[in-house]
Amino acid sequence: MTEEELQYPEYYEHYSKLIDIQQKVSEFEFRKSVGKTIKELMKEGRCIHRVHITRRERVYERKESEDKDAIEEKFNITLEYNTRRKFPENSLAVGSNVYLLADPSDNLHFKENIAPLTGLIVGLTNFSIIVEILSSAHSLSFLHDDITIVLGSDHVTYPRQKKMLKYFCSTSYMGNGCIREVIINTFHKRKSTLKKDAIKLDNFFFKKIDESKKEAVRSIMGNNDILLLHGPPGTGKTLTCAESICQTIYSNSNNKILVCCDSNEAVDNILLKVSDILKKPADNIILRVGHPFKVQERTKEYTLIKKFNNHPLIKHFLKHILYEESTYWNKEYKEKQKEYRKSCTTFGTNSENSEDLFNTYKNAQNNYFKIQKQIHGLRKIVIEEIYKNSRIYFCTNSVAAIPEIQSQVYDLVVIDEATQTTEPSCIIPICRANKLLLAGDHKQLPATVLIPKEDAEAELVKELETSLFEKIIILNPEIPCLLAIQYRMNDTLLFFPNKKFYDGHLRSAEENKDNHLNLFFDKDIVFI
Repeated sequence: MTEEELQYPEYYEHYSKLIDIQQKVSEFEFRKSVGKTIKELMKEGRCIHRVHITRRERVYERKESEDKDAIEEKFNITLEYNTRRKFPENSLAVGSNVYLLADPSDNLHFKENIAPLTGLIVGLTNFSIIVEILSSAHSLSFLHDDITIVLGSDHVTYPRQKKMLKYFCSTSYMGNGCIREVIINTFHKRKSTLKKDAIKLDNFFFKKIDESKKEAVRSIMGNNDILLLHGPPGTGKTLTCAESICQTIYSNSNNKILVCCDSNEAVDNILLKVSDILKKPADNIILRVGHPFKVQERTKEYTLIKKFNNHPLIKHFLKHILYEESTYWNKEYKEKQKEYRKSCTTFGTNSENSEDLFNTYKNAQNNYFKIQKQIHGLRKIVIEEIYKNSRIYFCTNSVAAIPEIQSQVYDLVVIDEATQTTEPSCIIPICRANKLLLAGDHKQLPATVLIPKEDAEAELVKELETSLFEKIIILNPEIPCLLAIQYRMNDTLLFFPNKKFYDGHLRSAEENKDNHLNLFFDKDIVFI
């Protein structure tokens, strides 16, 4: 994109540089692996050596491509030690990109080009690792007795941030211009003219909802482009977000909502609160977008792949009819192809036997391709139906960059834990928002930022620790809706944080204010 196509080049150049620094630090950590021996990587916890495949499983998932309706075939392989012993301490985690090497010696020096396959860790215990591989059964054949897993780098998150940042700053941006203006004003340290309209609302889904939450929900439901929900610990921030989401859906059943957080755990927490309100069958409008192995067990039923596999057309017609026909014709045409080639070698290409076999194998191949086309068409119909029925989409900020999410505009975008995520991460879901709700507490821990060794770059990157939420509040202190009633502490415990961080605006809930455990010396707080 040229300089002329960027409407806000200063904003783009500034955050693009910070993203590049973050990516460089991430890749630097991985590059330290290159050139080291397997033995050295094992000591650093970046490698697990000599494991064996104990299970192979074919799975079907959404394809990461511009073809938003594609489903691709993948393989999950389970890796364990032969002796069923624990893995040594390591840095591998669910979601890690890994390299797979076949039977390398302890003294082999690791390089990326010696790894025939790469994969993604989708399951991990002390005894076994499940790795997802986009491949075929044939290409897995080289993985036999001894396999070594080497930890890779994150090559998805930062490119997604940069791509969406460029769109956000471009002249072709189709999102809410008022929201973008607030963010650009904040970047230039200019105050924005923000409304805080509220509607009249008396019926709430959560029966025990206090007045500060009611006021917040009324404002969120009002005619505002951007709202900030300031929820100190224990004040019910996530519950207020869930109430607002359900109110938005019930105010208009055609409304679409996108709910994002920086972590999968936070996404699942708010999803469960929303699903508790909606109940079945209304919760079929919920879609949890993202890798099914990264979500909690209780929210897996809302994932695309779960809904896809449970759909009647897939469960019965595709798996028990089309897949069986596909397998039959695939086997048939490959066998006839072998016979044809053998006949050509023995009798010649123009022999009657060879011509008959050629026609037979081509007919079988055409039948196989015809079934494959039907399978692809059926998958597409089912996925379109799932997305058409969905109204509330839950995912991480990074996953919000995928085509399925970016192809739609949302009446409300909610970013929970917005103070624990960086500004470039927030920009991804913001691009598709008609109305934006940022929820968080800037008095708590900031976002996790990778700090480079160079002093100049380290100083630059530290800016990312200040969230967009906090920057807007500093310039527009009147805009946040504060949740003032604290449900986790009595008056004595609340006194210090309330005075130090919240200017005395918080108060304990009536049922908690005089609640004392008296565990130590008849005191609520003991400093040791």
